[in-house]
Amino acid sequence: MILDLTSDGKLSISQTKRMNEIEPLVRGEYDEYIGALGELNELKHIDWLLETSCRNTFASKLHERICKLALLQDLIDRNQYIDEVKVDDLYMKQVIMLLFLKNDYECLITVVSNGKLKYLIPLYNLIVTIYLCFNEWLWAKLIPTKKQPEGKIIAIENFLFLSSFDKNLNMIDRNYPGFFDHCSDDIKKNIWFLSVLNGIKHPIDWYHILRKINLTDSQILIKENYLVLKDYFIAIYQSIVIPRKIRKYPKWRNIDISSLIYDEVRDEIFSHSLVSSILYYRFFRRLRDTGIEIDLLIDWHENQTIDRALNIGMKQYFPLTKVKGYQGFVVSDVYSSLTPTIYERDNGLLPDEILVISNQLLENRKKYCSDFNISLAPAFRYMEAINHKQIKSGTKKIILVALPMLHREARQVLDLVLSAKFNDAYRILVKKHPTVIKQELLDEVPQARDSRLIFTEKKLTKLMDESTLFITMTSSAAIEAILCEVYVAIIANRRGITANPIGNIVDPNYWRLCYTPNCIDDALNYSMNNSILNASSYLVPLESETFNEFLKF
Repeated sequence: MILDLTSDGKLSISQTKRMNEIEPLVRGEYDEYIGALGELNELKHIDWLLETSCRNTFASKLHERICKLALLQDLIDRNQYIDEVKVDDLYMKQVIMLLFLKNDYECLITVVSNGKLKYLIPLYNLIVTIYLCFNEWLWAKLIPTKKQPEGKIIAIENFLFLSSFDKNLNMIDRNYPGFFDHCSDDIKKNIWFLSVLNGIKHPIDWYHILRKINLTDSQILIKENYLVLKDYFIAIYQSIVIPRKIRKYPKWRNIDISSLIYDEVRDEIFSHSLVSSILYYRFFRRLRDTGIEIDLLIDWHENQTIDRALNIGMKQYFPLTKVKGYQGFVVSDVYSSLTPTIYERDNGLLPDEILVISNQLLENRKKYCSDFNISLAPAFRYMEAINHKQIKSGTKKIILVALPMLHREARQVLDLVLSAKFNDAYRILVKKHPTVIKQELLDEVPQARDSRLIFTEKKLTKLMDESTLFITMTSSAAIEAILCEVYVAIIANRRGITANPIGNIVDPNYWRLCYTPNCIDDALNYSMNNSILNASSYLVPLESETFNEFLKF
């Protein structure tokens, strides 16, 4: 047996299933390991802004790597004979050699990539970071936003893309739709969106986004308008200092995995991700210096490095302001950072309160820190689906596919979809991830160019009445399909961990985990008899009472 543990390697179905079975145990070990890593290296304050220490399993490779190591250990324990193990780099090979030594096991280990250019990553990061930071600083000075807050405000964090404004320059709010429908005029005038700009890289992007921010009626606050040149120099300098603070490495299952940590931490030197988080932290100092008072801040809380920067900055420069971390989405428990830990609380990395949108998530979020304040809040993002009234259609001939953000996962989804034996009467409609540029998707995912696929820009809820099956891998839109009474097929990840977005809250009668094209065919056949669901049992509705509690401070 050849075990392919490379990032693009395909596991067998039995291996994939087994890794998904052992992942929850490994996730607990991973969460504990990150705490030990921070304690051993005495990380404080902005030292915690490294992706390596953030527990964001979509940004850090460490969780998936130790899951693969755990799978290898499991195969050895079950006396599975392995001829060869394939890995991405020498760092993973080094750890596997130690694992084999511990088990008195011998096997060929093949390194797929020579990794000679890995040492140039910090230099590449520096070039990219200087380019991006220069544009951030320059264009914010050339086109400063005209509207600036004064006095007391309520700040609500959201994310802006070039596509975040319609033709009339109204902001398309993907995070809190319906928010202002419940807002009194007195509250409206005090609401400012603390907007994080995404996908803005080049001069033309900056010109368009800043122009739209100036012309829209929405009150938008961006960090770029407050930062000074000194902040950028300090952030770039700190982006080489902070990674170097990781010098000691705890063991995992009594195995030295320091090479994996070293590999990941080195890649963060001069990275724009780290620099951006440091700048976000420094922004709150600049904001305080303007005299603005923040009564309440709502953090779109995924506990990523940017969220940590926000919470560290607020605790230092606005210590009296309440920060609520709103988790207004439904994603897999594999996204480990969503569950707060004691060491994150004690290091001031978390908001004062975390808000979730489902009763089923309340106890889950108290897994490590039972006394942390976890409350319910309205599911703004899913209100259209919650209030959806299904129109009975005699011809449900759409198979609706929502692609994940990562190209390697999109390839897997489309591979299975295009290999399924759908009747010619069905149309396959594809919705790309909102952060993905279509041309890049077509370039990087050859399957996306298949003539059988029809890309759509329509809202998913507008297509549900004609859809008989919804297919995705990690998309939080899966819950929208459930709420609209459409059966869901979750594509299993054959190259890593399957992050089922609805497995933690939705009855398994309404979704199926698919490993093969035949599984999708079975899901389609089963969907014909999908029963009606009670939407209110899953998510918190948007009502006057839940809305007022959301803004309470």
